[in-house]
Amino acid sequence: MNVQHFTITNLTCSACAKVCSLILKKIEGVHSVTIDDATGHTTVVADRPIEPSHFRDELALEGYQVG
Repeated sequence: MNVQHFTITNLTCSACAKVCSLILKKIEGVHSVTIDDATGHTTVVADRPIEPSHFRDELALEGYQVG
């Protein structure tokens, strides 16, 4: 398993964190996503390393930013 960490910078509530989690879980190979809705700190567990730009691009489609 591969664990990756990053921050989503423009979360405003727990509903935003849930939406982001659903977006990230749709990426092939992702097994779990944990997002702290207060800080935006995100942990993704996947079966392989995933390019950070892939996370950034998928979240950007819905208006979220990775810092």
